Amino acid sequence: MLIAQITDTHIMPRGQEWLGDAETNVHRRLERVVIAINNLKPAPDIVVLTGDNIDGTNHSGAYSALKEILSELRTPYYVIPGNHDDREGLRSVFQAQRDSSFVFDHSEARVIGLDSLAPGKDFGFLGNDQLQFLKQSLNERRDVPALLFAHHFPVNVGIEVFNQMTLRNAEDLENIMRFYPHVIGLVCGHFHNQFSTLFAGKPLYISPSCAPNFFFESADAKRASHINLEPPQFSLHKISGFNFWSKVISVVRAERTLVL
Repeated sequence: MLIAQITDTHIMPRGQEWLGDAETNVHRRLERVVIAINNLKPAPDIVVLTGDNIDGTNHSGAYSALKEILSELRTPYYVIPGNHDDREGLRSVFQAQRDSSFVFDHSEARVIGLDSLAPGKDFGFLGNDQLQFLKQSLNERRDVPALLFAHHFPVNVGIEVFNQMTLRNAEDLENIMRFYPHVIGLVCGHFHNQFSTLFAGKPLYISPSCAPNFFFESADAKRASHINLEPPQFSLHKISGFNFWSKVISVVRAERTLVL
């Protein structure tokens, strides 16, 4: 099974740009990623967008622009929220999905997307409804591998700003992942950079972003010093038996950085 992951697109309403700077060019970056995914051979079985899909205060305008761009995808896609998303806005625009979490079944695996949004907060939290949803989803089809997706990662990543924005109830998720041996790993976004480690004794993979990523002068810097205008990126995950591998796809050539 092949999964394409897009994360942290930060789409604004048409006519607006992320961080107020046209050079961030988030609409065109996502359009290029969509074209690249459509050209993949073999085509992925599913595309998962792992949060911070939009940005700004005009949620309806941003989701409208996002859906317009995603309508060009030739592969079924699912969207879960991040800290910049609006849960009800997401649900109302992506009605075919019916919820802000999802289960996608394939003959070889089950893919589960979790809603880790804590409204008004940058950190994440899996509420009781999400934990119960996860347990119920894992109680079914125990004979095939299950790969989990969420926006917020449950570990520190070496940058203090992001260490304050992790999944706050990581232990709850860890206990569930350890209890179900057919869970093969967890995939996240939120960091704008690639990162991998182990969590609950299983692979944890954080994908780089579609929007530009952040550069910090030091691990304890209070804010990013640059936005890197490097290529929009997405990740591919291939499930093979009870294992999976991940790779990053860069869509265009890097040119320079944008000083904040």
